[in-house]
Amino acid sequence: MRIVGGGVSGLTAAIVLARGGADVEVFERRPAHPAHPLRWDAVENWTTQQDFGALLACWAIDSAPFRAVTPVEVRAFDGECHALSQRRPLVYAAKRGAGSDCLDAVLKRQARELGVTIRHGATLAREQADIWAVGTPRRGFFLDVGITFRTAQPDRVVILVDQRLTPNAFAYLIVIDGLATLAILLTRQFRRARELLTHTLEAFQRIRPFDMHDVHLRSGFGGALSVPVPHVAGPIAVGEAGGYLDYLWGFGIRHAISTGVLAAHALLDDGDFETLVAREISPQVRTSLINRKFYDYATNYGYRALIRYFCARKDLHAVLQRFYQSRRVRSALWPWVARSIAKDVA
Repeated sequence: MRIVGGGVSGLTAAIVLARGGADVEVFERRPAHPAHPLRWDAVENWTTQQDFGALLACWAIDSAPFRAVTPVEVRAFDGECHALSQRRPLVYAAKRGAGSDCLDAVLKRQARELGVTIRHGATLAREQADIWAVGTPRRGFFLDVGITFRTAQPDRVVILVDQRLTPNAFAYLIVIDGLATLAILLTRQFRRARELLTHTLEAFQRIRPFDMHDVHLRSGFGGALSVPVPHVAGPIAVGEAGGYLDYLWGFGIRHAISTGVLAAHALLDDGDFETLVAREISPQVRTSLINRKFYDYATNYGYRALIRYFCARKDLHAVLQRFYQSRRVRSALWPWVARSIAKDVA
Protein backbone atom coordinates (compact mmCIF):
# COMPACT_ATOMS: atom_id res chain seq x y z
CA MET A 1 0.00 0.00 0.00
CA ARG A 2 1.31 3.46 -0.89
CA ILE A 3 0.43 6.55 1.11
CA VAL A 4 1.36 10.06 0.00
CA GLY A 5 1.66 12.35 3.01
CA GLY A 6 3.37 11.55 6.30
CA GLY A 7 1.27 13.71 8.59
CA VAL A 8 -1.24 12.58 11.22
CA SER A 9 -3.79 11.05 8.83
CA GLY A 10 -1.23 9.33 6.61
CA LEU A 11 0.69 7.82 9.52
CA THR A 12 -2.52 6.69 11.22
CA ALA A 13 -3.59 4.89 8.06
CA ALA A 14 -0.13 3.34 7.77
CA ILE A 15 -0.27 2.00 11.36
CA VAL A 16 -3.69 0.40 10.89
CA LEU A 17 -2.72 -1.09 7.51
CA ALA A 18 0.51 -2.52 8.92
CA ARG A 19 -1.36 -4.06 11.85
CA GLY A 20 -3.63 -5.68 9.27
CA GLY A 21 -0.68 -7.33 7.57
CA ALA A 22 -0.16 -4.95 4.63
CA ASP A 23 3.22 -3.80 3.31
CA VAL A 24 3.12 -0.02 3.57
CA GLU A 25 5.22 2.79 2.10
CA VAL A 26 4.72 6.42 3.12
CA PHE A 27 6.00 9.18 0.84
CA GLU A 28 6.60 12.50 2.62
CA ARG A 29 8.11 15.47 0.78
CA ARG A 30 9.30 17.17 3.98
CA PRO A 31 12.68 16.33 5.57
CA ALA A 32 12.93 13.73 8.30
CA HIS A 33 13.58 16.26 11.07
CA PRO A 34 11.67 19.51 10.42
CA ALA A 35 12.50 22.29 12.91
CA HIS A 36 9.01 22.98 14.24
CA PRO A 37 8.70 24.62 17.69
CA LEU A 38 6.71 22.79 20.34
CA ARG A 39 3.05 23.67 20.74
CA TRP A 40 -0.29 22.33 21.99
CA ASP A 41 -3.13 21.66 19.54
CA ALA A 42 -6.70 21.09 20.73
CA VAL A 43 -8.78 18.01 19.91
CA GLU A 44 -12.54 18.15 20.48
CA ASN A 45 -14.16 15.39 22.53
CA TRP A 46 -17.89 16.00 22.13
CA THR A 47 -18.79 15.06 18.56
CA THR A 48 -19.34 11.37 19.34
CA GLN A 49 -20.59 9.37 22.31
CA GLN A 50 -17.26 7.58 22.59
CA ASP A 51 -14.43 9.28 24.42
CA PHE A 52 -11.49 10.17 22.19
CA GLY A 53 -9.05 8.43 24.52
CA ALA A 54 -11.12 5.25 24.36
CA LEU A 55 -11.17 5.44 20.55
CA LEU A 56 -7.37 5.72 20.42
CA ALA A 57 -7.14 2.58 22.56
CA CYS A 58 -9.65 0.80 20.30
CA TRP A 59 -7.60 1.74 17.23
CA ALA A 60 -4.30 0.81 18.98
CA ILE A 61 -2.94 4.31 18.36
CA ASP A 62 -0.35 5.46 20.91
CA SER A 63 -2.10 8.00 23.16
CA ALA A 64 1.07 9.30 24.86
CA PRO A 65 1.06 12.71 23.06
CA PHE A 66 -2.53 13.45 24.16
CA ARG A 67 -3.56 14.99 27.46
CA ALA A 68 -7.08 15.38 28.82
CA VAL A 69 -7.32 19.01 29.96
CA THR A 70 -9.26 20.55 32.79
CA PRO A 71 -10.39 23.09 33.82
CA VAL A 72 -11.66 24.81 30.68
CA GLU A 73 -13.03 28.34 30.96
CA VAL A 74 -14.67 30.49 28.31
CA ARG A 75 -14.57 34.27 28.36
CA ALA A 76 -16.76 36.69 26.44
CA PHE A 77 -15.73 40.06 25.01
CA ASP A 78 -16.64 41.92 28.22
CA GLY A 79 -14.65 39.63 30.51
CA GLU A 80 -17.60 37.50 31.60
CA CYS A 81 -16.19 34.09 32.51
CA HIS A 82 -17.80 30.65 32.61
CA ALA A 83 -16.33 27.26 33.49
CA LEU A 84 -17.42 24.47 31.18
CA SER A 85 -19.23 21.60 32.86
CA GLN A 86 -17.42 18.30 32.18
CA ARG A 87 -18.56 14.78 32.92
CA ARG A 88 -15.65 13.65 30.77
CA PRO A 89 -12.88 15.77 29.18
CA LEU A 90 -14.31 18.24 26.66
CA VAL A 91 -10.91 18.80 25.11
CA TYR A 92 -7.73 16.83 24.67
CA ALA A 93 -4.45 18.58 23.94
CA ALA A 94 -1.98 17.08 21.47
CA LYS A 95 1.69 17.94 21.78
CA ARG A 96 3.09 18.91 18.37
CA GLY A 97 6.49 19.89 17.07
CA ALA A 98 9.94 18.37 16.70
CA GLY A 99 10.17 16.66 20.11
CA SER A 100 10.43 12.90 20.39
CA ASP A 101 7.30 12.87 22.59
CA CYS A 102 5.21 14.87 20.09
CA LEU A 103 2.35 13.45 18.07
CA ASP A 104 4.04 13.21 14.66
CA ALA A 105 7.22 11.64 16.08
CA VAL A 106 5.27 9.11 18.17
CA LEU A 107 3.13 8.06 15.20
CA LYS A 108 6.21 7.79 13.00
CA ARG A 109 7.98 5.62 15.56
CA GLN A 110 4.93 3.39 15.98
CA ALA A 111 4.62 2.99 12.21
CA ARG A 112 8.27 2.03 11.79
CA GLU A 113 8.07 -0.50 14.60
CA LEU A 114 5.30 -2.18 12.61
CA GLY A 115 7.49 -2.35 9.49
CA VAL A 116 6.25 0.74 7.62
CA THR A 117 8.78 2.30 5.24
CA ILE A 118 8.80 6.11 5.41
CA ARG A 119 10.52 7.89 2.52
CA HIS A 120 11.29 11.50 3.37
CA GLY A 121 12.01 14.00 0.62
CA ALA A 122 10.00 11.86 -1.79
CA THR A 123 6.59 12.00 -3.38
CA LEU A 124 4.45 9.99 -5.77
CA ALA A 125 1.98 10.78 -8.53
CA ARG A 126 -1.58 10.80 -7.26
CA GLU A 127 -2.69 7.99 -9.57
CA GLN A 128 -0.02 5.71 -8.10
CA ALA A 129 -1.16 6.17 -4.51
CA ASP A 130 -3.70 4.20 -2.49
CA ILE A 131 -4.20 6.95 0.12
CA TRP A 132 -3.81 10.68 -0.45
CA ALA A 133 -2.94 12.51 2.79
CA VAL A 134 -1.23 15.69 1.60
CA GLY A 135 -3.21 18.23 3.61
CA THR A 136 -5.19 21.14 2.21
CA PRO A 137 -4.85 21.58 -1.59
CA ARG A 138 -4.71 25.39 -1.42
CA ARG A 139 -4.45 28.23 1.06
CA GLY A 140 -6.58 27.36 4.02
CA PHE A 141 -9.78 28.89 5.31
CA PHE A 142 -8.23 29.37 8.76
CA LEU A 143 -5.08 31.23 9.71
CA ASP A 144 -3.66 30.08 13.05
CA VAL A 145 -1.17 32.58 14.49
CA GLY A 146 0.33 32.15 17.92
CA ILE A 147 3.23 31.90 20.29
CA THR A 148 4.55 29.04 22.37
CA PHE A 149 6.51 29.72 25.55
CA ARG A 150 7.58 28.37 28.90
CA THR A 151 5.79 29.63 31.99
CA ALA A 152 5.29 28.99 35.69
CA GLN A 153 1.51 29.39 35.54
CA PRO A 154 -0.63 26.34 36.42
CA ASP A 155 -2.30 24.06 33.89
CA ARG A 156 -5.35 25.69 32.35
CA VAL A 157 -7.28 26.14 29.12
CA VAL A 158 -8.95 29.47 28.36
CA ILE A 159 -11.05 30.26 25.29
CA LEU A 160 -11.68 33.92 24.46
CA VAL A 161 -14.40 35.00 22.02
CA ASP A 162 -14.22 38.64 20.98
CA GLN A 163 -14.94 40.06 17.53
CA ARG A 164 -12.49 42.88 18.13
CA LEU A 165 -9.59 40.47 18.61
CA THR A 166 -10.53 37.45 16.49
CA PRO A 167 -13.18 38.37 13.91
CA ASN A 168 -15.59 35.45 13.41
CA ALA A 169 -13.27 33.09 15.27
CA PHE A 170 -11.67 32.79 18.72
CA ALA A 171 -8.44 32.83 20.73
CA TYR A 172 -7.14 30.21 23.12
CA LEU A 173 -4.51 29.64 25.78
CA ILE A 174 -3.39 26.11 26.68
CA VAL A 175 -0.94 25.56 29.53
CA ILE A 176 0.24 22.06 30.45
CA ASP A 177 3.37 21.20 32.43
CA GLY A 178 4.85 24.65 31.98
CA LEU A 179 4.51 24.65 28.18
CA ALA A 180 2.00 27.22 26.92
CA THR A 181 0.44 27.94 23.54
CA LEU A 182 -1.45 31.19 23.02
CA ALA A 183 -3.01 31.64 19.59
CA ILE A 184 -5.71 33.29 17.57
CA LEU A 185 -7.71 31.64 14.82
CA LEU A 186 -8.76 33.94 11.98
CA THR A 187 -11.04 33.52 8.98
CA ARG A 188 -10.49 37.07 7.72
CA GLN A 189 -8.31 40.17 8.23
CA PHE A 190 -5.21 38.01 7.79
CA ARG A 191 -2.97 41.04 7.26
CA ARG A 192 -3.75 42.20 10.80
CA ALA A 193 -2.73 38.86 12.32
CA ARG A 194 0.37 40.07 14.18
CA GLU A 195 -1.46 43.16 15.48
CA LEU A 196 -4.43 41.09 16.65
CA LEU A 197 -2.13 38.56 18.31
CA THR A 198 -0.43 41.36 20.26
CA HIS A 199 -3.79 42.70 21.45
CA THR A 200 -4.93 39.18 22.38
CA LEU A 201 -1.79 38.57 24.44
CA GLU A 202 -2.47 41.83 26.29
CA ALA A 203 -6.06 40.69 26.92
CA PHE A 204 -4.92 37.36 28.39
CA GLN A 205 -2.35 39.14 30.55
CA ARG A 206 -5.12 41.36 31.93
CA ILE A 207 -7.19 38.28 32.79
CA ARG A 208 -4.34 36.71 34.77
CA PRO A 209 -0.72 37.95 34.44
CA PHE A 210 1.86 35.30 33.63
CA ASP A 211 5.56 35.01 32.94
CA MET A 212 6.89 34.09 29.49
CA HIS A 213 10.25 32.52 28.62
CA ASP A 214 11.72 30.95 25.48
CA VAL A 215 9.04 32.47 23.23
CA HIS A 216 8.52 31.19 19.68
CA LEU A 217 6.19 32.67 17.06
CA ARG A 218 4.38 30.41 14.61
CA SER A 219 1.66 30.66 11.98
CA GLY A 220 0.02 28.51 9.37
CA PHE A 221 -3.02 28.11 7.17
CA GLY A 222 -5.33 25.12 7.35
CA GLY A 223 -8.68 23.80 6.26
CA ALA A 224 -9.45 24.95 2.72
CA LEU A 225 -13.17 25.69 2.54
CA SER A 226 -14.83 22.87 0.62
CA VAL A 227 -17.67 20.41 0.64
CA PRO A 228 -16.45 16.81 1.21
CA VAL A 229 -16.40 15.22 -2.24
CA PRO A 230 -17.56 11.59 -2.60
CA HIS A 231 -14.73 9.17 -3.34
CA VAL A 232 -15.19 7.80 -6.85
CA ALA A 233 -11.82 6.86 -8.34
CA GLY A 234 -8.15 7.22 -7.53
CA PRO A 235 -6.64 7.22 -4.03
CA ILE A 236 -8.72 7.73 -0.91
CA ALA A 237 -8.34 11.33 0.29
CA VAL A 238 -8.10 11.57 4.08
CA GLY A 239 -7.79 14.38 6.60
CA GLU A 240 -7.72 17.90 5.20
CA ALA A 241 -7.01 16.52 1.71
CA GLY A 242 -10.57 15.18 1.72
CA GLY A 243 -12.11 18.28 3.30
CA TYR A 244 -12.58 16.60 6.69
CA LEU A 245 -12.37 19.36 9.29
CA ASP A 246 -14.50 21.11 11.86
CA TYR A 247 -15.19 24.38 10.04
CA LEU A 248 -16.74 26.04 13.06
CA TRP A 249 -13.74 25.79 15.39
CA GLY A 250 -10.95 24.72 13.05
CA PHE A 251 -10.27 21.38 14.75
CA GLY A 252 -8.73 18.80 12.44
CA ILE A 253 -6.73 16.19 14.35
CA ARG A 254 -9.68 13.99 15.29
CA HIS A 255 -10.97 13.82 11.71
CA ALA A 256 -7.42 13.26 10.45
CA ILE A 257 -7.03 10.20 12.66
CA SER A 258 -10.58 8.93 12.08
CA THR A 259 -10.40 9.15 8.28
CA GLY A 260 -6.97 7.48 8.31
CA VAL A 261 -8.44 4.57 10.30
CA LEU A 262 -11.49 4.29 8.02
CA ALA A 263 -9.39 4.41 4.85
CA ALA A 264 -7.17 1.61 6.14
CA HIS A 265 -10.16 -0.56 7.06
CA ALA A 266 -11.72 0.06 3.64
CA LEU A 267 -8.54 -1.13 1.91
CA LEU A 268 -7.98 -4.11 4.22
CA ASP A 269 -11.58 -5.32 4.06
CA ASP A 270 -12.36 -4.34 0.44
CA GLY A 271 -14.92 -2.00 1.93
CA ASP A 272 -16.47 1.23 0.71
CA PHE A 273 -14.69 4.22 2.26
CA GLU A 274 -17.46 6.56 1.14
CA THR A 275 -20.07 4.54 3.01
CA LEU A 276 -17.95 4.48 6.16
CA VAL A 277 -17.14 8.18 6.13
CA ALA A 278 -20.71 9.15 5.19
CA ARG A 279 -21.97 7.40 8.28
CA GLU A 280 -19.34 8.52 10.79
CA ILE A 281 -17.72 11.80 9.70
CA SER A 282 -19.31 13.66 6.78
CA PRO A 283 -22.46 14.56 8.78
CA GLN A 284 -20.30 16.27 11.40
CA VAL A 285 -18.38 18.17 8.73
CA ARG A 286 -21.62 19.35 7.16
CA THR A 287 -23.01 20.43 10.52
CA SER A 288 -19.83 22.39 11.22
CA LEU A 289 -20.22 24.20 7.88
CA ILE A 290 -23.84 25.05 8.73
CA ASN A 291 -22.79 26.27 12.18
CA ARG A 292 -20.01 28.33 10.59
CA LYS A 293 -22.49 30.21 8.38
CA PHE A 294 -24.56 31.25 11.40
CA TYR A 295 -21.49 31.98 13.54
CA ASP A 296 -20.27 34.44 10.89
CA TYR A 297 -23.45 36.49 11.33
CA ALA A 298 -23.27 36.69 15.12
CA THR A 299 -22.11 39.68 17.14
CA ASN A 300 -20.23 39.81 20.42
CA TYR A 301 -23.56 39.88 22.23
CA GLY A 302 -24.70 36.84 20.27
CA TYR A 303 -21.51 35.00 21.21
CA ARG A 304 -22.03 35.89 24.85
CA ALA A 305 -25.59 34.54 24.72
CA LEU A 306 -24.30 31.27 23.21
CA ILE A 307 -21.63 30.98 25.90
CA ARG A 308 -24.22 31.48 28.63
CA TYR A 309 -26.54 28.91 27.06
CA PHE A 310 -23.94 26.17 26.65
CA CYS A 311 -22.20 26.75 29.97
CA ALA A 312 -25.52 26.54 31.84
CA ARG A 313 -26.13 22.98 30.59
CA LYS A 314 -25.47 20.24 33.13
CA ASP A 315 -24.67 17.67 30.45
CA LEU A 316 -22.79 19.77 27.90
CA HIS A 317 -21.54 16.73 26.03
CA ALA A 318 -25.08 15.58 25.25
CA VAL A 319 -26.08 19.09 24.12
CA LEU A 320 -23.06 19.43 21.83
CA GLN A 321 -23.58 15.96 20.38
CA ARG A 322 -27.16 16.86 19.47
CA PHE A 323 -25.86 20.12 18.04
CA TYR A 324 -23.54 18.19 15.71
CA GLN A 325 -25.78 15.23 14.89
CA SER A 326 -29.19 16.77 14.18
CA ARG A 327 -30.35 15.23 10.90
CA ARG A 328 -33.33 17.55 10.73
CA VAL A 329 -31.14 20.66 10.79
CA ARG A 330 -28.73 19.24 8.21
CA SER A 331 -31.45 18.21 5.77
CA ALA A 332 -33.18 21.58 6.02
CA LEU A 333 -30.17 23.88 5.81
CA TRP A 334 -27.50 21.94 3.95
CA PRO A 335 -28.64 22.75 0.35
CA TRP A 336 -28.46 26.49 1.10
CA VAL A 337 -25.04 26.20 2.79
CA ALA A 338 -23.63 23.99 0.01
CA ARG A 339 -24.67 26.51 -2.64
CA SER A 340 -23.09 29.30 -0.62
CA ILE A 341 -19.80 27.41 -0.26
CA ALA A 342 -19.71 26.56 -3.96
CA LYS A 343 -20.12 30.28 -4.70
CA ASP A 344 -17.37 31.25 -2.25
CA VAL A 345 -14.78 28.85 -3.71
CA ALA A 346 -15.68 29.43 -7.35
